[in-house]
Amino acid sequence: MCNRSITSLLLAAMLSIIIPLGQGQVVTNGGFENAAIDPGNWNFLSKDSTQINGWVVGGEGVDYIGGLWQPSEGSRSIDLSAYGAGIISTTLNTAPGATYRLVFDMAGNPGGDPVEKALKVWIDDRSLEFSFDTTGKTAENMGWQTKSLDFTATSSTTRLAFESQVNTANGPALDNVRVTIGDDQSATGANTNVDLTGVWSCNDGGTYYLRQIGNVLWWDGDGSSETFSNVAQGSIDGKTISLEYADVPEGRASGYGNLVLNIISNDELVAQEKPGDFGGSRWVRSSDKSQTPTNPPATPTSNPANAANPWEDPSVRQLIDEWILQQDNCAKKVYPGAFVDKWGRLCGETDTTTISCVLDPDHPLDWDNYHYLWYNNPCSNYYPYRLQDYINLRQGGSGFDDLAECKGWNDGCY
Repeated sequence: MCNRSITSLLLAAMLSIIIPLGQGQVVTNGGFENAAIDPGNWNFLSKDSTQINGWVVGGEGVDYIGGLWQPSEGSRSIDLSAYGAGIISTTLNTAPGATYRLVFDMAGNPGGDPVEKALKVWIDDRSLEFSFDTTGKTAENMGWQTKSLDFTATSSTTRLAFESQVNTANGPALDNVRVTIGDDQSATGANTNVDLTGVWSCNDGGTYYLRQIGNVLWWDGDGSSETFSNVAQGSIDGKTISLEYADVPEGRASGYGNLVLNIISNDELVAQEKPGDFGGSRWVRSSDKSQTPTNPPATPTSNPANAANPWEDPSVRQLIDEWILQQDNCAKKVYPGAFVDKWGRLCGETDTTTISCVLDPDHPLDWDNYHYLWYNNPCSNYYPYRLQDYINLRQGGSGFDDLAECKGWNDGCY
């Protein structure tokens, strides 16, 4: 939850919501992975330290965290209170008048009081406060939350700083800082830069089926029969989605209310406002397909074995989406809060960590995810069929349900 003073509320009005973002990462070393030292479990960094590439330490210093607790992504993170309130800052190259989105992951040191950890984000001389409740959190289950705000640059450089509001040695935790800029400067109205129709995975363990028509959005959110099932409808205004939702009797939950989501990119949504009993806060696209595939095998327009570029065949693309969905179903049986993204990667909440898939994997610039998966033909951690074997079986007459089996982590593929 975000605590806002009167000053912060005035800042929120200043930090105008203008553009759909997701292009042009402008922060360096936002995951704190690159440094002149190895933190081990943790390492104290004093004021004026520049040992973390791209960042300067201030205040009472910070703790550079390695193995002490679960990071949001990668293997390193920051405790903003070492022996008192610390600061870590960086300088961004910005364009005057351009609007940027800051996104970062926040948690809290679970080792001591206060239970509620707070930090202040500084954009030059403007600030906004965020907080995190560590109740029930552990080093193995930090409960990282994604926070965001938007700002308009006033000069060619912008100072970004994170300042602890905790004066003990157990402060707010910080990881996975991203700053992006888009090229659409329209303030409000229909967002023609996004198409949210597709299958999405959420950190509440659910699968959400979204349909966008113009600036109107519908969804069907499905957890398990033991948890929830909900429907929602609302509108898209710029990069903000306003929804009314209600749980339906397919699950046990019986909530309803209003949601406000921020569009981080065409493949990521983050909750800005939600009722306390609504579990989800971050959605990541897992497929462009909005329908569960049917059992009859697709009829290819060309033979993949003989085609020069089989991944470009629409029917093959449909089967690749199916293969991703099969993996996703298997992964959720092991980690209900995880999902498989369109690149075939396991993402989200596992028993020991949160795997961030915000950045695409390394691949040639002219390759999409279909080309990438076809070329690599991977063996999934939990699904027993390699991509091309799955496609051959489906085209040979096997049904979707016939191939809906899972395997263990150490088991090989057929």
